Amino acid sequence: MRSSTKRILSVLLSAFFLIGLVFVITSLVKPEFERVMKKRSEVYSKEQIFANRSKAVEKVDSLIKDTEGFDKLRNTISLAIPLEMKVPNILSQLDAIARTSNVSITSFETSPQAFIEGKGQLTKRLGVVEINVVAHGGYSDLKDFLRFLETNVRVFNVQSYGFVAKRIEKTGNMSYNLSIQFDAYYQES
Repeated sequence: MRSSTKRILSVLLSAFFLIGLVFVITSLVKPEFERVMKKRSEVYSKEQIFANRSKAVEKVDSLIKDTEGFDKLRNTISLAIPLEMKVPNILSQLDAIARTSNVSITSFETSPQAFIEGKGQLTKRLGVVEINVVAHGGYSDLKDFLRFLETNVRVFNVQSYGFVAKRIEKTGNMSYNLSIQFDAYYQES
């Protein structure tokens, strides 16, 4: 065989290999490569979705913890300013304060007042109950009664008070009556 024929055959053989290589790449490798790229993009997008959902779950968990803190705060506020007027509760607290300070309550009157408007849109209005109490006891006991009344769990705002002294004829000791007017608050439901 001649050298020119050998060259032509080698060029043709090389061209067939080149065409075969292009055919193999386009028909077999390229679709697999595209499928691998599609799978990689799915994995990447699923990782992003997982990361975003994990962040969302963490935010929800932190909001739940914050809400639990708000519930504790709401319960504390409900002790200081209950959700209802609860006059029997007020009387019970006054009785406990009176027993603690060794005085006796001789008179108890309530008078519901108008609601106090809140300053913000989310603020509830406050209801006010005006209470008039007359307590009887010794001077230091009445001072303790007044101090306990002002530092009670439920908010009592003393508006006015007055002492009236009486001398006990048999013993010559002094006895006092304390007239107190104070406001108790509750939240509008």
